[in-house]
Amino acid sequence: LKHSKVLEEVKILLSQGEKYEKANQLDKAKKFYESALLLDKNALGAKVAIVRINFKLRPTYYRSYMSSGLKLVRQNRLEEAEIFVRKAQAIENRAETFELLSLIDSKRLTNNINRHLKEASAAEKEEKWDLAVKSFNSAIRLDPAMNSFIKKKKKAEARALLDQNIEAILTEKNDLASRADFEIAKSLLKQARLSMPRNKRIRAQIRQLEERLEISAMSDATRRVYAREKKPN
Repeated sequence: LKHSKVLEEVKILLSQGEKYEKANQLDKAKKFYESALLLDKNALGAKVAIVRINFKLRPTYYRSYMSSGLKLVRQNRLEEAEIFVRKAQAIENRAETFELLSLIDSKRLTNNINRHLKEASAAEKEEKWDLAVKSFNSAIRLDPAMNSFIKKKKKAEARALLDQNIEAILTEKNDLASRADFEIAKSLLKQARLSMPRNKRIRAQIRQLEERLEISAMSDATRRVYAREKKPN
């Protein structure tokens, strides 16, 4: 008796679904067919009807997926956009799906380049030159034709080398005792004074180099006076 009642309810749902399908209200029709299938998972009529509805809805699904994908691209939500466009492509692989996927790839590339350049710019401001060089290299690997940023990378490399050489001199314990060290320090100071921008770190390095050179010059003068005083009359 119970099974008979279920079959009757399934029949009613199928009839309602067919009514909406004939009226081309396909989404409503599908809901009735799905309800019938919930009552009886073996309802062949419902299964066939759902397959038929899905086929009829393919253009609707395609348009919906493409519309959602395009909207997400405009919002720069590229990963989500690609999911919807891939769904549309699975329904029908048109030229416009390929073009939209290419656009997503292009925007993704641009975003990645801009992210690396933003990191490079932040590193330059903080005078973290090694990090700036690394970020510029990451951007240039994505687009080797970026001539303006290749120049910036070379500038960052020069600043990184200058910073490294200054720190090497400043950590020496011999107060620039040799003439060679003294001349190297003078050369580095000249380069540092010409460097732009001169932010906090390099300004501090300039002061320290000036102090070391001044101390070294005073020490050298003191040694010369002492040497003259020690000369026999």
